[in-house]
Amino acid sequence: MVNLTGPRLKLSRANKHLRSLKQAIDRFLKSEPYSFTIEHHPNPPTDMPRAQALVAHIHKQPSNDWGVIVGDIIHNLRSTLDLLVSSLSSLPARSRTRRKLQFPICDSAKEFKEAIKGQRLYDVCNAHRTLIRSYQPYRRCKIDNLTVANDALGILRELNNADKHRSIQVVGAVARYQGIILRMHGSPVRVIAAGGAGLRLGATTDPCLSYSISGSRAITEDGTVVAVFENKSKRRVYVNPSFQPSIQFWKGCSRVKDRPVLSVLSAIRDRVKEILGEPW
Repeated sequence: MVNLTGPRLKLSRANKHLRSLKQAIDRFLKSEPYSFTIEHHPNPPTDMPRAQALVAHIHKQPSNDWGVIVGDIIHNLRSTLDLLVSSLSSLPARSRTRRKLQFPICDSAKEFKEAIKGQRLYDVCNAHRTLIRSYQPYRRCKIDNLTVANDALGILRELNNADKHRSIQVVGAVARYQGIILRMHGSPVRVIAAGGAGLRLGATTDPCLSYSISGSRAITEDGTVVAVFENKSKRRVYVNPSFQPSIQFWKGCSRVKDRPVLSVLSAIRDRVKEILGEPW
């Protein structure tokens, strides 16, 4: 029977940090750190001379400590997997080869073979190697119908490597446009995202044309323009901005940039927990 006390303790520590981060983010968002106003665009696009802007105002910034907590969570989740491999190996406790042991996270079969040659799974039995191989991003992404770049373990590897060399930064963002609704009789309203990013527009069949916008927009500084719209007719446009801000990754790891922090970390934690729950 494999002793998994060490890996379980590391996973427990990661869960504790994750709960603390979630509580801190919940408190932050409940404090209403952002507000939004409709203003005349100070520098309208050349093809939208009468553009108006939906502007975000910052009343409170996310804590700098959150990036450090994210690093602690990632470190403990990575250590959970590495301690698992250490527990599975039959190498003597004092063997120098134990320093090479590591749970491989590979984007291709070739990388996994190289990890085996590099003694990452030295003295780990074939059955356990096969189970570890089944969780590799290049194999698991086919089961989950995802790209390798979106695999939970691949993201764990990238975040862990990034945290070794630079701090991971998070930022407030408009996670979901719950109902920026533009209504008018007659002509439609053209809507774009600030910076040219595409937003999905859904028009209803109601005689009063409605456009609801969904998308993501980072709020990096006070006065950030999160959406731009223009009414080319002389009729009044009714705008009802309703947003749900969230905390997203910003700088430090390109693979997760603009992704919600809690959902990414939870997905990684769930995958590590799944691996640890296998019949080792």
